[in-house]
Amino acid sequence: MDKKTIEEKESEFSALHSRMDGDKDLCFGKTFTLLNADGQEMPKVRNVTLPDAKMFARKTISVISAANQQIVVEGETLKDKETTLIEEFLEDAYLEADNRLAKRGITGMFPYQVEKACARGHLVGRCLVRKVGKEIVFDILPLDARYFIYELGVDGFKWVAYKTTRSKARIEEEYGIEIASDKETVWDAWENDVNTVFIGEEVREQPNPYKFIPFVWQMIPAGYMLEDSDNMSHEGESIFELSRDVFPQMNTTATVLQTLNVKAIKPDYQYESEEGIKAKKPEKAPYGEGTIVPVDKGMGYKPFPIADIHAATRLFYAMFEGRLQRATMAATDLGNLTFPLSGQAIRDLSQKDDLVLPRLQGLAMFYEQLSRMIIRQYREWGLKAELGEEGHRRTYSPKELNGEYTIKYKYFSTSPMEKLANYSVANAAGNLISEDTKRRDLIKLEDPDGEETKIRGELAEKLDPAIALYRLAGSLIDEDKSLEARLVAERLVMVLKQRQMLPEQLPQEAPEKKNLLPMGGDSAKSEASPELTEPFKEPAEEKIE
Repeated sequence: MDKKTIEEKESEFSALHSRMDGDKDLCFGKTFTLLNADGQEMPKVRNVTLPDAKMFARKTISVISAANQQIVVEGETLKDKETTLIEEFLEDAYLEADNRLAKRGITGMFPYQVEKACARGHLVGRCLVRKVGKEIVFDILPLDARYFIYELGVDGFKWVAYKTTRSKARIEEEYGIEIASDKETVWDAWENDVNTVFIGEEVREQPNPYKFIPFVWQMIPAGYMLEDSDNMSHEGESIFELSRDVFPQMNTTATVLQTLNVKAIKPDYQYESEEGIKAKKPEKAPYGEGTIVPVDKGMGYKPFPIADIHAATRLFYAMFEGRLQRATMAATDLGNLTFPLSGQAIRDLSQKDDLVLPRLQGLAMFYEQLSRMIIRQYREWGLKAELGEEGHRRTYSPKELNGEYTIKYKYFSTSPMEKLANYSVANAAGNLISEDTKRRDLIKLEDPDGEETKIRGELAEKLDPAIALYRLAGSLIDEDKSLEARLVAERLVMVLKQRQMLPEQLPQEAPEKKNLLPMGGDSAKSEASPELTEPFKEPAEEKIE
């Protein structure tokens, strides 16, 4: 691997990088400047930079960042306890990685990648799980695809290189190299066998201990995947795919309007005289506030006709505004409606799915690859680490991560408005589909099975008050409220005694079974168990005040 190969490859990415740079300007709300046909700045123009592009980017990033991420591990040969342990390992591993990233000024893996999914359309990460001394390091670093170069082969990466600009102090601290300038470009290149670092003209090589390229790259499934020679810039599109040409036009139209508005304060005039175009232009306009000047018929000063320009500019702006909403977010999503809507109307008008779903799908595929790489490195190095939050740490061994299983990532919305819309759609479906389908596909609950269990439990309490009393007593015991628990339990015993007095109300096929609910959790207890037939008695030595 040599630096020339990397730089030549970088030139092939120029169209993609140019697109990413333009999208970055939209995200940052770069100041707009009206240019003429030759690309030169136009004089005497009141430039206007609308916040629409920046607001759209921030709103989309916020919507996706608010989604709840859930890890789901499934395996036919694994028990629930084993799959849950793998899920907990991954959660704790990412927690360790985020704690390490915080020291580098990065807010976290997920917020970083959400922003790149929106602004770049490509996700990149480097994973170096290793042991340093006695410490297990989860060095999982999110990267910016704008500075990521790669060469693909039949089986994936042939090599990759990441470009950064680092200060003199940082280079000396990390690599022990002194440079003459204040900063220098650093290329970190990886092949299956070797890791090469280019710092200016300096070259550092070391063996790749992983024996594979420890990088994960995922394109957002948006744009076009055609095979044309210039299609690289159209793959893995950002959220500005449909609107990147509309925002500059809106700034242009707003700039023209503002320029005309300012000129209305001191407008341009045309001077009519018998000399026509040969007339000498007055050194000073005779008009001013409250001034009346008599002129001959057909002569004098008249304002330039710009009414048509005003009308055309407003028409253009309205046209761009409508198309911008179709290409980005509807008025309901941007929060600029002044009247309420029903849940169904919100669902119909919302256009976030076109923007959000490809980003979530790309994030899920990226995290699946990264999770596989974390587990692979952890197992191959034979590591054994204590992970998790303080007070809830546990030790994971490589053996516990063995087996065949799938790793999936699911995302659930936390938006109250979107939930309201989902509830409205599910209610409108009525009996056409099952309740389970409503919970899974329409309402999109995080734990539909758990929710069904809760519903059944609530139904059981409504059908049989004894069940409600039994559960209430148990919860009071867990809360260490012994007196309240005893009072509820005595009430439960009374309910069960009343049932014993009415045997004709019991099922005919089992008349001998009078106690339907075991109190102590032991189904082998006798029907004459004291817990069911005798009220609680206060111990002689205990006093209740």
